[in-house]
Amino acid sequence: MLKTKKRTKRTKRTAVGIGVMALMLLAAGCGGNDSGNKTADKTEGPSTSAATASDKGGAKSTEQAKALKDLKITRLYHGAMETFKGADTINSNRLIDKLREASGFNIQYEALPLENPSQKISIIFASGDVPDIMTIAGKSDYFKLAKQGALEPLDDLIAKEMPNVSNMAGQEALDAVKFDGKIYAIPYRQAQKVGNGLLARTDVLKELGLKEPGTLDEFYETMKTIKEKKNIAPLSIATSNPGYFFDGFTPFAAAFGVATPTKIKDGKLVFSWVQPEYKEFLETMKQWYDEGLLDQEFAIKKGTQETLINGTAVFTPMYWGERARDRQCFERQERRRNRRLHRAAGRQERGVRPAGQLDFHNLHHYSEAG
Repeated sequence: MLKTKKRTKRTKRTAVGIGVMALMLLAAGCGGNDSGNKTADKTEGPSTSAATASDKGGAKSTEQAKALKDLKITRLYHGAMETFKGADTINSNRLIDKLREASGFNIQYEALPLENPSQKISIIFASGDVPDIMTIAGKSDYFKLAKQGALEPLDDLIAKEMPNVSNMAGQEALDAVKFDGKIYAIPYRQAQKVGNGLLARTDVLKELGLKEPGTLDEFYETMKTIKEKKNIAPLSIATSNPGYFFDGFTPFAAAFGVATPTKIKDGKLVFSWVQPEYKEFLETMKQWYDEGLLDQEFAIKKGTQETLINGTAVFTPMYWGERARDRQCFERQERRRNRRLHRAAGRQERGVRPAGQLDFHNLHHYSEAG
């Protein structure tokens, strides 16, 4: 709970998700306006007056939302938030209509910024105007808030109102979010076989007669060939944004079995960063950098779209969940590039594209065996 000078009678429950597992924190926040607290006070159980969902978004969604009690959800940014078709948005589509009908709440989504979400989280909690549900990435923000006394313990609430939470999360996950013996978060496990992967300019591979690499050794040889024939650094990585440094190298760290901070080795939990295989991974990345296969400015880059579009790179790591957003961004830039080429060549015919049209493809995640 947020500690304010005046503690209101009602409390507002806020859920905040925490990653690597990832975890979801349900916090109770006091503060904000009186109407906000009244809304939150009703969120302990579903409403009995659910509106009828529409098979279409738009105005129908808006009408339905007005008849329901508000439930504000702030979540991590995801590329899918920008991939709705037509007039649909994250708060106006068939799925959100069904969620409103089933829950009886006017669910409204907002996203944390892609860059530096922790700063935004601090601002939200400092303001006292917290959402009903919030997800965050990383345990540091959660434990900082718990230590500051900004959250209410949820042990009694879980026992009385949410008996299935323990079965869903598992005792180990619940123990992991305890602070001073109390639970301030509802954790959830994220089952995911694929995290970060590689996006490739397959048109360049076809142009040079190269096959899609299937192992780390094949990837290395492919990059060497591209550099020799194109005189470019084939691999572009942007790591200057907070939290992106290690993520950019995850597809390659996975090939050495050190993609996560910890791993099971000989039946024991050990830190990946002090293992011999992590040193081997770092030496390999240094070799690629020294040979000019890795972008020499990777440490100060904020994005890789432009390098792939203009042909100064062929491969870039990407998060699987942001595949749609990244690909759409590439394709938009490609269309702009093609229009410029059309105008320069005096070719205005609709649908005519110049030679060398870009082609993007996702390579698989290299396994440790590779």
